[in-house]
Amino acid sequence: MSLTSIFNRSLDGLNVAQQGLAVASNNIANVNTKGYARQQMVVGSRATVAGNDPSLGGGVEVTGLNSVTSSFIERQLFNTVNQFGTVDGRQQTLSQLEQVFNESQDQGLNKNLNDFFNSFSDLANNPTSIPSRQAVKDKATTLTSKFNSMSSQLSSMKRDLSTEISTRLTTINGYASQIAKLNQSIVAAGGPDKAQDLAAQRTYDLQQLSQEVNVSYFQDSSGSMQVQLGSGGPLVEGYNSGTLSVSNDDLSNGGTIAIQMQFAGSSSTTNVTSQITSGRLGGNMIDRNTTINGAMTNLDNLAYQLSTQFNASYSTGYGLDSSTGNNFFTPLASATGAAANLSVDASVSNPQTIAAAQQDPTVSGKGDNRKALTLQNIQNSLTMNSGTVTFSQNYQAMIGSIGVMVNTVNQDVTNKTNLLNQMQTQRESVSGVNMDEEGANIIQYQKAFEAASKLMSLADSMMDELLKIGT
Repeated sequence: MSLTSIFNRSLDGLNVAQQGLAVASNNIANVNTKGYARQQMVVGSRATVAGNDPSLGGGVEVTGLNSVTSSFIERQLFNTVNQFGTVDGRQQTLSQLEQVFNESQDQGLNKNLNDFFNSFSDLANNPTSIPSRQAVKDKATTLTSKFNSMSSQLSSMKRDLSTEISTRLTTINGYASQIAKLNQSIVAAGGPDKAQDLAAQRTYDLQQLSQEVNVSYFQDSSGSMQVQLGSGGPLVEGYNSGTLSVSNDDLSNGGTIAIQMQFAGSSSTTNVTSQITSGRLGGNMIDRNTTINGAMTNLDNLAYQLSTQFNASYSTGYGLDSSTGNNFFTPLASATGAAANLSVDASVSNPQTIAAAQQDPTVSGKGDNRKALTLQNIQNSLTMNSGTVTFSQNYQAMIGSIGVMVNTVNQDVTNKTNLLNQMQTQRESVSGVNMDEEGANIIQYQKAFEAASKLMSLADSMMDELLKIGT
């Protein structure tokens, strides 16, 4: 081997060691970068130079740089993140809903219902008592206020969810725009293999996007990532990104929120509400359009049936002042908004008018308590769900249904969190930066660099000696 070959081989060694140190340094620098995939340098023997002895080899060169990833694990993580986002997006809302229907510490609506009906039992024991009549009015006021408060809290939850959904759309649009920009940078660099840091960032952004909403993706021949929202059209197409926005936000009872999407690279828009099924946005949409509306409808129906059926019986009774035909609750036009509008009728403000007698007291006597007993017994009458359950049983079924939803989502959060942690651990074991390994690589490349330097120094000394012989 000639001295020139020795110089070239030592130079190869220096270059490879230098690039190896650069790769290891980059890995260490990105040890805390989310979504980063550690890189490995690929080294290969250079083709033997023509005219040289093939047995002496042609040196070494860096043939490539690979990101250490598993497409299977990345895809599984993408799907797991989406599943976690769905239940995580619902957990806080359902926790708040559970508090609205909270029956702990005897502060709930069920206790107010019992207290209200029990006040008529007390009135029946002493139908001429003004304090007992005042107690009926007070318990009724507390009951209607509880209905009003619960309805107000549910309406507030709808408004808060609408705001959260709007904020979430901004986040989703941001990820879509970022992915489109990364597509452009990656293609300009020559593809994902030439821009591996950018490709890793794009993969991470895709996972974050998946946590927010259900999307699918594929990489085209140019290296661009194409992203689709459900089956509703392209959210990212090449260098262009689509835009999601709220197209309708009906805060009325039963009102829903709708999402519009302007397609990537187009002015065309469409309603994609039905396409949003999972991720945090999907979870928010389920609770905003279905769960809370269902709770409001059930509460309204309970308030309406209580008011209507109680008034029907109450109006045939007589007060101490012989008045009759009065309503106990202000009549409601329909079940819609009943919980928010339920109130005690103005006639009840005068305790004398509260009906406890079945007949005019001037006929049956002021001790007539038959109507009070009838009203108290409504509590145990099968008045709800086509005459199958009582008011209290109907409300307890509502609470039970909400409790089942809360428990299911809480368990799902636990399960999905564990699964997500497992998937992240698997990814980290494949793609994560191991500081001990990188430290060993640095020592290896440092030794290789020192050896190549000594070889070059030796070749230089030999060249000097040859030059001296020539002189």
